[in-house]
Amino acid sequence: TVAAVSFAALFLGSTVSDRMGGEGERSPFNAVMPEAAEFVPLSAEGLDEIIAEVYRSDTGGYVFSLDATGYYPHMMLLCGVDADGKVTGAVCTESSESLGRELTYGESFTGVTAETVDDVPVITGATKTTKGYKKAVKAALEAFGILKGR
Repeated sequence: TVAAVSFAALFLGSTVSDRMGGEGERSPFNAVMPEAAEFVPLSAEGLDEIIAEVYRSDTGGYVFSLDATGYYPHMMLLCGVDADGKVTGAVCTESSESLGRELTYGESFTGVTAETVDDVPVITGATKTTKGYKKAVKAALEAFGILKGR
């Protein structure tokens, strides 16, 4: 399924592996939430349909697996949101986009909140890709608010 492909891409993709630091037994989720040690799966029911999976970390934050649409469908992302509602990291794990901008665009979101996510500019020449990425991060931040209220 999409989740299995995402995990395979996360483990095998050099972009994400490089960000994980090659530290051995770390979770692939540490690419977007480096301080966490454990991740517990939760139901994504009732959240935006772009959210494929959600995990609660032992630090009080969440990691969201997102199925976004850029220029092409199925741009798979991971987005971490800490207990204070700030993005700890965002990374593309699988994509058919042609320019490759989605591979580094996630760095632009570190530290943003639901109130500041719209301040992250889209990249000219990769407008559909970066708008899709931004939409996914916004969905993760909105889901964070819903999950904190449960």
